[in-house]
Amino acid sequence: MAGTKYPLGKLSEIPTGQFKKYPLGDRTVVVLNLDGQPKAYLDYCPHMGGQMRFDGKRLKCALHGALFDAETGMGKSPPVEEGAKLTAVKLIIEGDELSCELPERGPMVWSDEV
Repeated sequence: MAGTKYPLGKLSEIPTGQFKKYPLGDRTVVVLNLDGQPKAYLDYCPHMGGQMRFDGKRLKCALHGALFDAETGMGKSPPVEEGAKLTAVKLIIEGDELSCELPERGPMVWSDEV
């Protein structure tokens, strides 16, 4: 999937300090608007795959409450292990239009695939 461009929508549709989720097949991308600077991650927690919420500054796992830095995707609190981070998604911005390239799939850290 890497290298394939997926259209998402318009940056102007995401107010500053807000987020929007975009389903792309069996994965979902969460795009944050950090003071006009968009960031994107896959919408799953590396702990056990929970969906993410955004409070304007941090991402929070809806399943167990793990916190992540919105700028870096780094885990900031249990139950994620030290060094755990969200999977970043490459955003492509052309004017107001957003698209992305999905990262290649790797093993899920919370499954038997590792």
